[in-house]
Amino acid sequence: MLPPHPERNADVPHYFFHIHDGKDLIDREGLHLPDDGAARREAIRHAGRIIDDEAASIARGEDWHMEVADAGGLILLRLDFHVTDAPVVRRGHDVRTSSS
Repeated sequence: MLPPHPERNADVPHYFFHIHDGKDLIDREGLHLPDDGAARREAIRHAGRIIDDEAASIARGEDWHMEVADAGGLILLRLDFHVTDAPVVRRGHDVRTSSS
């Protein structure tokens, strides 16, 4: 859940933070933020909260991404998240514990 948005102001840009993780969670409220840089930082903070809340799902390798859009629907940036095990520790075949 995103933090409450500041007082609405027509002069402050409006941004939306859409989550795609096998289902589309479209942000219909968005946030008013001063500029694109503030929206980028909020996206990173929001992604951190999701990672914290959904660590078990993410650890299983479930891909997801966040898109940040402006009020006109233009996607300004995308954050992609995926966990990939290195070949040395692939599930079921950990070469560190295998005998040579």
